[in-house]
Amino acid sequence: MKKGLIPDDDGGRTVLPHALAGLFIYEAVRLEYAELLAEFE
Repeated sequence: MKKGLIPDDDGGRTVLPHALAGLFIYEAVRLEYAELLAEFE
């Protein structure tokens, strides 16, 4: 997939799939880190 997923006002595309995958991985790591810190409180 070479174009984005969501059309914008100018007729272009935004939100690339690899950006969404990166955000998903970031959120998973952030949740695991928060859970780890909660265990030590």
